[in-house]
Amino acid sequence: HAVDAGGPVESRVQKNGMLKTGLKCLRGPLIGLVAGATALLVWRLGWLESIEAPTWTWRARFFSQREVPSQEVKLILLDQASLDWGQRENAWGWPWPREAYGAISAFCKRGGARALAFDLLFTEPSVYGVADDEAMGQALSAGAPAVLAVLPGGSLSTWPEYVPRPDLKIDLPAVGASANLLFPVPEVASGAAAVGHVAGAPDADGVFRRISPFCRFDGVSIPVLGLAAWLAKRTEPTPVTASAGHLRIGSKIVPLDRHGDAILRFKGRGGLPEAVSAAAVIQSELRLRDGEAPPLSPQTVKDCYVFVACSAPALLDLRPVPVNPISPGAVLHATFVDNLLTDSFIADAAVHVVILGVMATAIAAAVSLTYGGKWWQAGPFSIVWLVVPMVVGFAEYAQGRWWPVAAHETASALGLVGALAMNYWAEGRQKAFI
Repeated sequence: HAVDAGGPVESRVQKNGMLKTGLKCLRGPLIGLVAGATALLVWRLGWLESIEAPTWTWRARFFSQREVPSQEVKLILLDQASLDWGQRENAWGWPWPREAYGAISAFCKRGGARALAFDLLFTEPSVYGVADDEAMGQALSAGAPAVLAVLPGGSLSTWPEYVPRPDLKIDLPAVGASANLLFPVPEVASGAAAVGHVAGAPDADGVFRRISPFCRFDGVSIPVLGLAAWLAKRTEPTPVTASAGHLRIGSKIVPLDRHGDAILRFKGRGGLPEAVSAAAVIQSELRLRDGEAPPLSPQTVKDCYVFVACSAPALLDLRPVPVNPISPGAVLHATFVDNLLTDSFIADAAVHVVILGVMATAIAAAVSLTYGGKWWQAGPFSIVWLVVPMVVGFAEYAQGRWWPVAAHETASALGLVGALAMNYWAEGRQKAFI
């Protein structure tokens, strides 16, 4: 009764090999699916924001240093040199007399500025008396179209009659609503062409990357300061409409994120447009009145949107942005106008595209290590699949889209780790079988 002793064992080995091959074919894609789904879930829950923040900074700084801000946007800064000049030459303490801003308005009118926006609050009467407020109001009326800032707070719950009311009706669910607002005093507001809100909140890490185009108060949709400046020069009403994910302003389209905010694209080193000192502007206007040569030509502001803001540290109006941790707050509004003029706002990448990209990368990473789990293969594969998300993020930013690199990286990492873990587990089972 001769028996082929190897027959049953050989059959078992063949069946085990076929089963192992089949499971290996499914193992990589299944690991990738789980890894991708997990990464997308934690991304949508907002758990990756702390990881996403530094990647945002890398991209924003890389491109801002290679992009030039629009020459139609200018800053007039109340910097430390201006405060020192005011104290030394005119014995001005802080706050300055408001007639100084009248000189800035006259200079911008002389140079042909399109609009002059003040990222300053004039919500309290001047310490120099009501005549100082009235002088500023008269100067604003005679100067370039002036836009003043309003801010949530105070006790006013209805729109004051002495403040120009924006003629805008925006059906945008994400628009913020405020129960009370701080308005400029009547004497100053009487000279304004428009008002704009300066309310804003940073992201979870304290950095300002986006801005709300509108704030709602007493049934009125108030444009952000930059948009109010852009609209102030228009001789005819500009239609403003909102739709899912977009804001249409005349012929311009502003993409909005899921919260209804516009994502800003900062340009230039430090994210600053061209800036001049407030002291130089005031001196230039005074010398021009006396028929003398000014240190600064009025042509500097010709056809420009000009923002007056504080940059002196003691004035406490500094905001961290991705490209500058101590940026003047007006940079947010100036950047909004820059992006509006150049159609360069950042749009969120389409969710379905993100899902496809993340899942495809996770599956590819898991499959590559499932079949290439040797140490000399795993290293190069891991580097490739961990670099891919960052390359995609930079490429998308160049096209004006925001790609969630943190979610993409997490999916790649989970796919790689999962594949390696399963390889070791399968190898241990094979050794035990042998």
